Amino acid sequence: MNKEQLSKESIEVFENEVVRHLRVSPKNQVYVELNDVLKKLHFQGDYDSVISICEVVTQKVNRIR
Repeated sequence: MNKEQLSKESIEVFENEVVRHLRVSPKNQVYVELNDVLKKLHFQGDYDSVISICEVVTQKVNRIR
């Protein structure tokens, strides 16, 4: 899997984990802003940053639940 695909998959996992486990609305302002940043970074080709951010956030979410 190339970094672009991995980045896209990381965003999908982030979206699912954050919404499901933290019970936030997809319209929650923090969620909307972070998701927007991730998608902008992905669009700009900064796949490593997207993957890293998603991994860290997902790990934190999993520790909380």
